[in-house]
Amino acid sequence: MAQGADNDIAERLPLHGVVLCCTALSQDVRLTLPDVASRMGATFRLDLTTDVTHLIVGSITTPKYRYVAKSRPDIKVVSIDWLEAVRQAYMEGDDVDVVELEEKHKLGVFHGLQICVTGFDNLEKRTFLSEAVVRQGAEYHGDLTKAVTHLIAAAPTGAKYTHAKAWKIHIVSWKWFKDSLERGMSLEESLYDPMLSEEEQGQGAIATVEAKISLGKRTRDGESQAASDTRSRKLRRTASTRLHGQSQDMWQDLSTRDDASEALVTNQWKEEIAPTYAPQRRKSVEKVQVRQSGASFAEPTPVPDGVFGGCFVLVHGFPRDRASRLQLFLEPQGATIVKTVNQLEVSSRNLAFRAGYLLVPHALDGSHMEPPDVPEGTKTVTEWWVERCIHTKKLIDPANDVLSRPLWHAKITDFAGLSVCTTGFSGVDFRQTAEAIRLMGADYVEKLVPSVAVLVSGSEMVKEEKAYYAAKHRIGVVTAEWLWECLRLRRKLEYAGFAVKLPAFKAKENIEEQSDANSTSSGARQTKFRGPVK
Repeated sequence: MAQGADNDIAERLPLHGVVLCCTALSQDVRLTLPDVASRMGATFRLDLTTDVTHLIVGSITTPKYRYVAKSRPDIKVVSIDWLEAVRQAYMEGDDVDVVELEEKHKLGVFHGLQICVTGFDNLEKRTFLSEAVVRQGAEYHGDLTKAVTHLIAAAPTGAKYTHAKAWKIHIVSWKWFKDSLERGMSLEESLYDPMLSEEEQGQGAIATVEAKISLGKRTRDGESQAASDTRSRKLRRTASTRLHGQSQDMWQDLSTRDDASEALVTNQWKEEIAPTYAPQRRKSVEKVQVRQSGASFAEPTPVPDGVFGGCFVLVHGFPRDRASRLQLFLEPQGATIVKTVNQLEVSSRNLAFRAGYLLVPHALDGSHMEPPDVPEGTKTVTEWWVERCIHTKKLIDPANDVLSRPLWHAKITDFAGLSVCTTGFSGVDFRQTAEAIRLMGADYVEKLVPSVAVLVSGSEMVKEEKAYYAAKHRIGVVTAEWLWECLRLRRKLEYAGFAVKLPAFKAKENIEEQSDANSTSSGARQTKFRGPVK
């Protein structure tokens, strides 16, 4: 009878039926995993056997990872944080949605890589590349250095390509980038040599096999939503209490992040080597616990590491899938997500508190949304703010950054029909400024053409050829401050006072303008242009 009861309890544990394996984790973490796995209801394997369902990864350059990328689409590839997330959800009495947590803690496709690109003249495509690799866990390099691990080349030509060959850097094609994103894992680089024809690239990179297992939402009674048996069973509290008490100390060590980006020593094509650094314990912030009688806090811990360390964020107004994606960016960077205004209000009592934020969409997309009544001092920001903070690797004060604040009422009547072009912007600034111009009611033009009314510069200097072209076609050239002041005052301002100082042109560069095509053969009128029209 006792054995049957124990079996019943085991089947209700959150990871019952899960078989774990790991790669590129430090030795102390690997030694702890078997015990943790068993207490969570999972089985741990040292080797990548056929029954493995989840691979916990510290580096994507090991044989285990490569084999799974090619031949085991049934295996879920996650970070070490996934196990802690499952345990936390279970201990807090929530239903454990295994699929959702797998997605949240899925390893980035290019985790730990250092990526540079070359040969992509299309600015939008280049921007997409640079932003996508960062979202997927890599570090993007504008310049090629010996620290770069991968060069994505549009063609096997150019100075970057030549130096990458000499430095034995992985050189891969656009197809490698695209196929890896589709697979959800980084694929074998040698199969995507830009020297190969597009038809040859990627042959043999992915083997066709059938998926083995699908885990659904593990409820408190241990059953999957996908299972046909929907009988309701309650887990005895003694089981979860025992699990919590016996595993608390070991999880302090297991939750240590073993990140390849933090000097993890690996041999690219051999199994992992133990890191030479001493793993640091992750700092964490205790979650706000709201009771009917008020709010209580556990002993506050130090401000966590990351761009958003000490930031308590209430996400509001986003569809569920987008809110989940935002959480994936915020929490690994130290943010604490709160679910109610009350939790946001009491969060300021936590010693780890740095600031409170209401995170809303940057634009309403035709819908109407009433923001909640948040505590005084809460800063209202948007998903653009999240992106900008991660891009600059610092916490941006929205009071000093227009693009971090909502643009719900950006439309300016005077901007209707106004053609605006930009120069001197890059990365997220380039894309967000372009969309802000559209939200303000102007027509954003990518290329500088004669029909452009104003050229907005993100830099104090404008390239000579653009300055000359703007002068020739009487296009106003202004600083970005003109744009933001127009937005603040909700009207189109004069260009005077915001004009960018253009380089002086030599006498031979004075512009000769022909009169219109109807001019007679008596000769073309010539005028000297002395500056852009304000």
